[in-house]
Amino acid sequence: MTFNANVPNAGQSPGLFPPQNNTNFGRLKTIIETDHVFNDTAADTDGVHKQMTMVARDSPTTPPGLPTGINGILYSWVDGDGKAQMRWFNGDTDVQMTPPDILSPIRVVGSQSVTAGNTVTAYSNPGFTYAGTGWALISGNNIFRFYSILRSGSNDLNEIDSNSGVISRPTFSFSGSNLQITNNDGSTRTLRWSLIINRLT
Repeated sequence: MTFNANVPNAGQSPGLFPPQNNTNFGRLKTIIETDHVFNDTAADTDGVHKQMTMVARDSPTTPPGLPTGINGILYSWVDGDGKAQMRWFNGDTDVQMTPPDILSPIRVVGSQSVTAGNTVTAYSNPGFTYAGTGWALISGNNIFRFYSILRSGSNDLNEIDSNSGVISRPTFSFSGSNLQITNNDGSTRTLRWSLIINRLT
């Protein structure tokens, strides 16, 4: 049996209705439950999204316009490499939302207590080449080093600016393709880092 919106109709008795009714409600529950919470008894999570499953738009891939009363459309679109991407159309502007690491700079911030002379990883190898800038700081002070960073072929770090004080400034270095930060002070310090990463490939 398949879904039948005309059941029950005026000519059907209750004795004929239940088999088709069971099929209809079963199909509705299966469809709704795929992406939503479907509680048999009322609960606060009724209808809440578990996920949003999308099929790429057919031609035209960009919505031609918005229906009356609609403010925007979030949709799946297949790019030139055959990969599905998410896009947002507000009636005037159509923008790609994914993948963010290709479209936009990546913000990386962190802090960690590091004993004297030791090193921790600030940014693990992301699997792509990048260029960016980075701050290596001592928490609670204006003691820092500011770098230009390039991970492309041979890794490259250049100090652009710094501010010193009674506490030794931390430094960035590469270990393989991992960007690390070192506590150069004689005491345990909380190191902080702030990176802006622009993906190259």
